[in-house]
Order: sequence, then C-alpha cells, then structure tokens
Amino acid sequence: MKRCITFILSVVLLLSVLSIFSVCSAATMNYDISWYHASDEVLYLRDSEDFLGFGYLLATKNNFSGKTIELLCDVTINDGDLSADDLQTNTLIPWYNTGTENFAGIFEGNEHTVSGLYYPSTKTYVGIFGKPQGTSACVRNLSIVNSLIVSNTATYVGAIFGQMYTTQTATLENLYVDVDIRCTASNANVGGLIGRCQAFLLDADSCVFAGTITASSAKNLGGLIGIANYGSFFVKDCASYGVLNGSTGAVGGLLGAADVAGTVSCSVADAAIVSSAGKQGALYGSASAEVTLQNNLYTANGSSPIPGIGVAETLLGQYASVKEDDLTGLDAMLTLAQYGLTHWKADRNGYALPSTVASMRLSDIPTEEPMQFGTKLVGYQLSHEITDQFSLRIVGVVDSLSYEAVGLKVMAYGAHEKIGTKEQDRQFESVYRSITGYGSEETRVDYTAQDLGGAYIFALNINHIPVGCGIIHFTLQSYHVSGGQTVPDGEKILFDLNTDILGTAKEEAK
Repeated sequence: MKRCITFILSVVLLLSVLSIFSVCSAATMNYDISWYHASDEVLYLRDSEDFLGFGYLLATKNNFSGKTIELLCDVTINDGDLSADDLQTNTLIPWYNTGTENFAGIFEGNEHTVSGLYYPSTKTYVGIFGKPQGTSACVRNLSIVNSLIVSNTATYVGAIFGQMYTTQTATLENLYVDVDIRCTASNANVGGLIGRCQAFLLDADSCVFAGTITASSAKNLGGLIGIANYGSFFVKDCASYGVLNGSTGAVGGLLGAADVAGTVSCSVADAAIVSSAGKQGALYGSASAEVTLQNNLYTANGSSPIPGIGVAETLLGQYASVKEDDLTGLDAMLTLAQYGLTHWKADRNGYALPSTVASMRLSDIPTEEPMQFGTKLVGYQLSHEITDQFSLRIVGVVDSLSYEAVGLKVMAYGAHEKIGTKEQDRQFESVYRSITGYGSEETRVDYTAQDLGGAYIFALNINHIPVGCGIIHFTLQSYHVSGGQTVPDGEKILFDLNTDILGTAKEEAK
C-alpha cells in the first residue's frame, strides 16, 4: 500500500478555525426595527434591513445605553465598487444620519463584515456610530469594507466615531476598516477610525485601517486618529495601511496630531502619505505632549524632520524603521517577533495583521478553488533556549494529504567559526493542524494551517544556534514526494538571520 501523509492534532487545537459565514440578503433595503424591544438587554440584527434599522434608531436619538447589539451575518447595503471614480451616488442607499448620533452601547460584530455602506453628510461630525456617550461605548469584532463616507462640511470625520467628548470613554477592539473617506471641509480633523479624540479615555486594541482618506484642506489627518487633544489614549496592536492624501496640516500614519499624553504600543505604520504639509511623519504628524512609544514599527512612506515622527516635542520609548518587504511574506513573522510584536500574524496575502484581525479576515479567503501548490514556506519562529543559544523553527504548509511525504532542504552558512557551512534534508510523514508559539511574558500565540494559507502544517526545528556570531545565511527549498519522486515546490527561499541583534534583544529584554 502506498504511504500517505498522516496528520496529527497539535497540542493546542483552535476550535472553529474557519467559520461558515452567511450573507444577508439586501432585498428591498427598507429599514426594519421590529427586532428592537426596549426591555431587551441583547438585541440581534439578522439581515441588512435590521442593520439599517440600527442606523435609523441611532439617528433618531436612541443611544442603546445598557444594551448589546449583535450582528449575526455579513451585510451588504450597496453592490458594486464604492471607490470607483464614475460611481453614481444618486442610486445608492444612504446610511441614516442626523449629525447628533450618540452611541452608548456595545456593538458586537461577531467577526462579520459590513460592505457597501454609503454615508453622505453635511453635519459637523461624521462617523458610522456618531460619537460615543457615557463610559461604556464599545465597537468590536467587525470588518467594514467597500464603503464610502463623503462630507464637505464636517469638522470631525472618522469611520467609527466622528469625535469623542471630554467625559466619554470608548473601546475599539478587533476592527478592520477599509473605507474611502472624502472630506473637502477646511480645518477638518480626519482619522481612519476617529476624527477627534477629546475623550476622557480611548482604548483601541487590534484595529486596522486599510482605506483611503482624501482631505486636502484638513487641519489634522491620521491613519487611526485625526487629533487627540484631551484626556488620554491607549493604542495597542493597531496598524495603518491606508493611503492618506492631505496638504495643509499635520499628517501622520497613526495620528495626525497628539496634544495630550497617550501610549502607542506594538503598532505598525505603513500608510502611503501624499502631502506637502510641513508637519508629517510615518507615525505622527505633530506631537506636543508626552506620547509613550513601545515597540512600534514604521516604513518610510512619510518624510519628516524626525524620521517617522514629524514635528515632536516630547516622545518617550521605542520605535523603529523597517522596510516594507520586512512586513510581508516570509520575513514578516521574524520582523514582528524581533521587535516584540508577538500578537501578530502574516495573513494569507502576506500582510502583517494583529492575530485576532487576521483570524477574523479568514472570511475573505476564497474556498471554492482547491489549493494546488504542493508545499510552501510561510515563516519561522525564534525562541531562546539558554543565555547564549536559541532555536529556529521553520514553518511550511502543504495543500493536501495525498503525498507520500513532504520535505525541506536547508543550507546554512556563516563566517563565524561556530557556524561554518551546514546542510540538512528532512522529510516529514506527519503534519499538523496548528502550531503554538509563545511571546513576551509567556503569552501563547496559536497559528492554524488556514491562518498560514494551507491545509496542514509541517515544521523543522533547528536547535542550539549560538547568539553573537554575526549573520547566518539560509537557503531553503521545500518539496513533496509523490510516486517515489522528489518534486521541488516553488523557488528557493533566501534569508539572513542576524544573531548579534538577537543577542542584543535578549539582553535588553532582561
């Protein structure tokens, strides 16, 4: 009998790795509020009309205080590409708004996606959820894509909240926002998530803006927040991958301007900044208060007097410039881990995303077409064994169990006498559903095969690699065995590992 690969459940197996998401019917798109009962603490949106009904109630001054709204399916309000230049907006169904919306409840997206939302406004502040009220407003586990916000009058514009006031507290968690925001108003404050944060407290965790903002006359423009000028803010494991078009004021990949104390940690700024403003930077356009930075990465898409920062007076902490290639593909996992971003993954398209957002975006992965690539390498993990050594785990995926074996050929070369030249050819007859890694403070990070773009995972551990021995050059080739024949898959992968940096990072982490 021909041998075939067998699979083994890893020690930690994630449940519901890939959910089957339903898509709500658009039908006639009349709003429906029959789901709303004032006595219910939990309210359920089961189709697109229910979601429009939520918008209608929000616009008619129902702030949903003390209530949780749960979205139970994907929603499409308008079909077609809402970012198209020839878009006919007169045929679109608009989002309800009065310019006085206040949201005080919890919106639980349940990892579903809202698409085709069109929001034209002539009001002072513009946000899909208006502005938060009280101390319990929360929007979480939601993707908003292929949507358009347009305003020629708004002073504060953000995809989630237009602005936050001084007594308000809000939490944003696990959000993916790919929205086209167009604002022609002068002196506006525009952000991918929030226009102005003038709040008592903002806590944003694992949020990504990947849309486009065009605000040529904006006073402040930021990939996440336009301006923070009161209270305090905490931004953690967030990313800006959008395109920011501004010209007159401060423009920053994460924040346009920070005039109050806040903390930004483990976040990535890779926004393309198109601006002639004097105050611009890949991280911030302007910061006049103490902003504490912890393990933030940026690419050089925005020029600035201080690289990555813009015009800054008081900035504390850590930030580093990396190349765009370091945040995609095979290098992404190493780059993120090296700089302490342990709650991140490289998604199937090769982009670095917070782990929870990457898992949530699995709904966008086409499943109709079978995977036919044999094997491919997707990343690697590092761990310190003892003071002067570490282990390297090279991770690959395979598209099926139909092969006799999968394998990996490794050649490593280093100029240091402890390294020299070493070669290894390893075949695997067992593969895995998922693997586990550990970040700082023993925080567990789980990777499923679907997370990494395959059906099953194989991994090779290389142990006892010494630190402080300069650069090790690796050449990798994965393959599968079929009919007794070894078949190479894809091109050889070349990458370098700097053991001096690893050693330094170990010392700094003590």
